[in-house]
Amino acid sequence: MPWGLLAHGFLGSSASSWALRFLSCLRQAVSDTLALQPTRTLDFLPAVLSGSENRPLLSQPWDRDSFVPWLRDLLSQHWSLHSREPLPSVFSLIAAQSLKATMLSWARQLSIESDTRRIQGHHRLSGADRSVALYSRDDIIPMVRLQARVVAAFRNGFRPLQPLGRGLEAPVPDFPVVLPSGVLPSLDSAALPPDCLPDISVSPLVATPPPPAVPPPPLPTTPLPSGPPADEDLVSLSSEESDAPPAEQEDVDDWEADVVEKAAIKAAASAP
Repeated sequence: MPWGLLAHGFLGSSASSWALRFLSCLRQAVSDTLALQPTRTLDFLPAVLSGSENRPLLSQPWDRDSFVPWLRDLLSQHWSLHSREPLPSVFSLIAAQSLKATMLSWARQLSIESDTRRIQGHHRLSGADRSVALYSRDDIIPMVRLQARVVAAFRNGFRPLQPLGRGLEAPVPDFPVVLPSGVLPSLDSAALPPDCLPDISVSPLVATPPPPAVPPPPLPTTPLPSGPPADEDLVSLSSEESDAPPAEQEDVDDWEADVVEKAAIKAAASAP
């Protein structure tokens, strides 16, 4: 399942963000894991880690039951580092689909197109639209642009409406959010540094000298006459002479004419 993530997020920039640090650590972990298990395919995230804290290895995919408590604990640690207020009670409601549902809810409140929201949520199409999506060959750029629009709206003061509880339940309590204002970097300028992507070992190319060039065989040549060409040596390609019979045919016609002419002379001589 392809997915795209805006690297600088809400608080970072194209040059400094947690995503760049994460990709750098992931690159090292992938390299160390493949060094021990060269034939293994690492196509999952998040992953259960093993090894040391400084040089982790990717062991196996993380299941839902283990991932959700880890995510809640991560949010709690981050909150404790930046606030002295008690933990928001909403943290206990965080689940595996919370990140996806929250982004789609914010995008809906910003009136972002439904097709872009569908791509962000990995919602399947039906009917003829499925072929249109297949031949578009791009499910990443719409995601990143949607996330960029949401982040830009937050930096410009947008705050989403708090969703109401179902039935007679009280609304989920809200808490203040403060983000730095500023202009987001363009998507084209948010290039990742070369050391942040997973390292894939590729055997070095060995340069081999090109084989020696073999000269082509000489073309057959016909010696030219020393003097100027005679008239019979000149061949005309005009349309008038192209219909002329071959030389052998002309010789046959001349022989027949000579016989007829001699017979006529002989007949005239024998006449009284």
